[in-house]
Amino acid sequence: MSDITIRSLSSLERVDSALWDGLCHGDSPFQKYGFLRALELSESVGPGTGWLPQYLLVEEDGELLGACAAYLKTDSYGEYIFDWAWARASPRFGVSYYPKLVVAAPFTPATGNRLLIAPEADRELVQRAIASGIVGLCEKHQLSGAHVLFCTDNEAAALEKLGLARRSSVQYHWHNRDYTSFDEFLAALKSRKRKQIRKERSRAQAAVDSIEFVFARDWQEEDFEALDRFYRKTVAEHGGFDYLRPGFFRHVAECMSDTVLYCRVINDGVIVAGALFFE
Repeated sequence: MSDITIRSLSSLERVDSALWDGLCHGDSPFQKYGFLRALELSESVGPGTGWLPQYLLVEEDGELLGACAAYLKTDSYGEYIFDWAWARASPRFGVSYYPKLVVAAPFTPATGNRLLIAPEADRELVQRAIASGIVGLCEKHQLSGAHVLFCTDNEAAALEKLGLARRSSVQYHWHNRDYTSFDEFLAALKSRKRKQIRKERSRAQAAVDSIEFVFARDWQEEDFEALDRFYRKTVAEHGGFDYLRPGFFRHVAECMSDTVLYCRVINDGVIVAGALFFE
């Protein structure tokens, strides 16, 4: 009779990337091995960041059945859930809110699978095992609780069935309503908004010479430097936090060369703007 085991690791270094990525990730790339590993290698997560990795692996006879990326948190930065009110209220009731556990894609408020399960595995069995592992981490480290952030509706329902409390929050999404072109999308808007968008796009396009999408495998040294510079400049100008440490863009390009794209904007031969995309 086979045994199911649950273990936690502080790094993905010794985990087979193909096995991790072979689990069901749905449409989201933000729990893929390359993204999580790039965060580690750039030291965007780890000691001193407020994000200490505790990856849970569910195995049977050495076969990976499921996993989740969990983190010990000593603050609430980079989660985009904004539970500071809970953190302030907890001491009034004699409860230490930190440290806590979060199951999430760090710094990425995008919905996606958080409980990664092998395609042929017993889904309910693995979900119970992961939930048990989460509770075990809380008990081991004497944590105030666990928070599964931006999971799918199906995962939320499964975790609620297993005894976790569901939290509701609001997030605004844009959906492609079967638009076949940008003009078709504009046609669905009121005239005033349609004209304003066309005016803004025209001004932006007139201000630069070219806009191009480049896969990470084709980035040049100047692209790495430009992306990092634009990121830190944007953070500084808008009063944010530069969660992604220097080197992240290089590592994510190496780890996800066929998935990551860079929107490169050039004017007078100089890269003047850019944006990062995950396909």
